[in-house]
Amino acid sequence: MEATMHILAPFRSPRLEWVLKVLCRHILGVEYLLHTDPDAWQHCAGLRIAYGLPHPAAHLHLPETGLLRESGIRDFTPPTGRWGELPVLFPERGEIPFDLFAAAFFLLSRYEEYLPFDADRYGRFPAHASLMGRHHWLHLPLVDLWGARLRRMARQKLPALHWPARPRRWVPTCDVDMAWAYLHRPWWRTLGGCLRDLARGDTRALAARWRTLSGRQADPYDTFDRMLAHYERAGTEAVFFFHVGPWGRYDKNVPLRHPAMQQLVHRIATRARIGLHPSFGQGQTVRGIQSEKRALERVLGHELTDSRHHFLRIRLPHTFRALIEAGIRRDWSLGFAEQPGFRAGTAHAFPWYDLEREQPTALMLVPLVAMEVSMLQYLGLDADASRRLLQSLWDQMAASGGRLVTLWHNSTPFDEAPFQGWRPVGSE
Repeated sequence: MEATMHILAPFRSPRLEWVLKVLCRHILGVEYLLHTDPDAWQHCAGLRIAYGLPHPAAHLHLPETGLLRESGIRDFTPPTGRWGELPVLFPERGEIPFDLFAAAFFLLSRYEEYLPFDADRYGRFPAHASLMGRHHWLHLPLVDLWGARLRRMARQKLPALHWPARPRRWVPTCDVDMAWAYLHRPWWRTLGGCLRDLARGDTRALAARWRTLSGRQADPYDTFDRMLAHYERAGTEAVFFFHVGPWGRYDKNVPLRHPAMQQLVHRIATRARIGLHPSFGQGQTVRGIQSEKRALERVLGHELTDSRHHFLRIRLPHTFRALIEAGIRRDWSLGFAEQPGFRAGTAHAFPWYDLEREQPTALMLVPLVAMEVSMLQYLGLDADASRRLLQSLWDQMAASGGRLVTLWHNSTPFDEAPFQGWRPVGSE
């Protein structure tokens, strides 16, 4: 018999209905029904869960602490506890010793990112401001692990029910911030680059620049064929996000109108999925995202549905609302720049909940787990230590499945990138 979760609750709310949908369908891969009538619920075939008050017909009881009855945002920090070796939020006494649904809602909705915080210099919510970061839990996909333990307990109660396997999958991605280091730039930018090299006394950079411009060596950022070949050997499809915004302090790609850039987009599109990389300068507005999206769509000849923001620069709820209005259906920005791990406590894609409006949306969020810049620059790890960290994150997903989404920029030297020689050990 296929597993179905029947949840008896003393109330209905948008928060409860959304978190049940995410936890059951997107993370556990099972169907569910929410009940408020105990007489009908107790005769249901399948796993019966009582949320709130215990019930003698329940297979499992989950305590309820009130967060999912609320509306609006209040400034608070959830209490923490333990469930065996797993940390939990909203602890209570019981067989399952915490309000699992409220804890999952707090992490998945990114509740804490709506509260006041000290942004980093790029205006981002930093890892150390998060509850998971402060407790050093970012390496744990906590919501997924809670779900996996709940599934294990359910199997003990009802061995005849079939619970679908949740496989792991590696999904490599690339942000094309700068397609070339030296090629295809206006002469005045090339001249300015040469003068900067001279002013710094950087003769190696100056020599590399001229060897590239004279055709004696490949552009150091043109690592695309090697990246794609590695991903194809690993048997996984990659996603490439192209920056096509106007020139600015943090936006320095070759313009999309350049024939070489258009040829590159077409070349990559034959071997990987293409997404938009909204720029730092105008990627927070509907008009800016739409302008960049339409420009890239004209080159590709088809609609774009995926995005990841330059510098992972997102602010809730405004960034995601702008993406929805601009026609984006999947965003891949949900990760921390300075720290690998599971920002929302999951490795599974899930629909965004607009907490300010108390409204579920159709925008799917695909969590980013690890970026080479985080490991090589922010944490100062070498390639071998970075690969061990990647493997440990992959191992944490064994019980709950999901997508290990990694990010490697084409501008990172190929031999230094931790994903270059890495392939998940024990992959399905």
